[in-house]
Amino acid sequence: MDEVAAPRRRTFPGERGAQRSCRLGGVDGPSRGVRCAARLGPAERVRTRDDFLRLRREGRRGGDEVLRVLVAPNGRSWSRVASAVPRRCGKAVLRNRLRRLYREAFRLEKNSLPAGYDVVISPARGATSPALDDVRRSLVRLVRQVVSRLERRQARSVARER
Repeated sequence: MDEVAAPRRRTFPGERGAQRSCRLGGVDGPSRGVRCAARLGPAERVRTRDDFLRLRREGRRGGDEVLRVLVAPNGRSWSRVASAVPRRCGKAVLRNRLRRLYREAFRLEKNSLPAGYDVVISPARGATSPALDDVRRSLVRLVRQVVSRLERRQARSVARER
């Protein structure tokens, strides 16, 4: 005999057992309703005041016409991200859109970025509303540039100690 499966109770977003869906779908991401495998978890975000102060003290900057980045080593085996979008960029709706855009770009590119660094992403002065592809390209290029400068600096300081 054929066994009839018990009907499943419907789950709602935020409820325990609910499937998470990717909101920023489209060309680069999965469509709405598909489980998102490459989530950006809380361990991948810079959160504490001490971390931001360390970033300002030890970090190196880079920028272009789309983004400005601040990068510093974090002593972990993975990279973390934060965004700093000032009020001069516009009203809260636009600032929040930029933050989501920066998080999504980091989430999509985190495997192609060097591991073990904290990255703060900010909009460049005069930048309008950039496209996700522009942010992704700019993020990868800038982080790699700044990391290579950090590594050269670290190599020079090690050579001086010898």
